[in-house]
Amino acid sequence: MRADRSFLLQNIVSAEGEVKFAGAAVMDGKSKKLIGFLDEEELSGIIWMMGKARGGLIKSYDEQTKRLITYEVVSSNATISSKVSGGRVSFRVKIESEGRLIENDVPGGVPSRKAFLKRVDETFEKQLKMTLERALDKMQEQYGVDAAGFGDRVRIQHPRVWEKVKREWDETFRDSPVTFDVKLSVTDYGASSGLVKE
Repeated sequence: MRADRSFLLQNIVSAEGEVKFAGAAVMDGKSKKLIGFLDEEELSGIIWMMGKARGGLIKSYDEQTKRLITYEVVSSNATISSKVSGGRVSFRVKIESEGRLIENDVPGGVPSRKAFLKRVDETFEKQLKMTLERALDKMQEQYGVDAAGFGDRVRIQHPRVWEKVKREWDETFRDSPVTFDVKLSVTDYGASSGLVKE
């Protein structure tokens, strides 16, 4: 709060006698006030952007059959790089993950088939990109604050630019383009001992 930076606070709710995490509160660094909330999916997008995704699931539907498939995260890595061109700041978020196909309701969807795995990987990548874009839209368009640490990348990678924009960083961030480069790979599935590539 002393740094005047926007941030997130984990929400905790009580349901059926249990306490659990449920999304996050968005705090404006300048006003020090609560300005809104992220639901669980939007918070998941922020966590992926920040490189803090440890475990978890991505549920989607096979595009050809519309049947449920589920990806379990085994490992993930994310890097945010910033670029300054013509005085404008932009970002590229690169995310790589390996995981398991733990639910496959697709008739004829044999995980050992290379073509099926490629299709599944692309489906999960598309689903994750939608989650990332929804979280980014909430930060930039609805709340107008950087609660995911993009400013830190500018401060580290472009310190002179940071000195010029840090006082009005949230305003600068609102207009900063962000692109996502997502690569997810199913490397294991179910109780099988490994993937067989054709």
